[in-house]
Amino acid sequence: MSELNSVRMTNFVKQNRDTMRAISQAVQTLAVHCPTALKQLAYVVKNPDAITDIPTYVTATQGDTAALIAAFRDVQVFVDAYEQVRDTPADVDTVLSTNGLDISSMSIDLVKG
Repeated sequence: MSELNSVRMTNFVKQNRDTMRAISQAVQTLAVHCPTALKQLAYVVKNPDAITDIPTYVTATQGDTAALIAAFRDVQVFVDAYEQVRDTPADVDTVLSTNGLDISSMSIDLVKG
């Protein structure tokens, strides 16, 4: 391997580890908070304590909830694309194009570190 490609590989491995670590931390945070959010939603739907302000609160927060769900679905698109490229490498160009991703600058960026 050339010295330049050795630098690229070293930097890629570091960046990839950092990316995977960041994703793992985010997933762990979701794993902790999603069950709580579901429990809270079930509470407001069932309203076992008959709190009269619950319906008003639900209505007031529906926009925030919808935005959060939409953001999660946006991330899910990338998870699906990642799996598609992992499972079917021949689809890489289609996946890159569909998601507006360009890898052309990565060689230079990896040299820069």
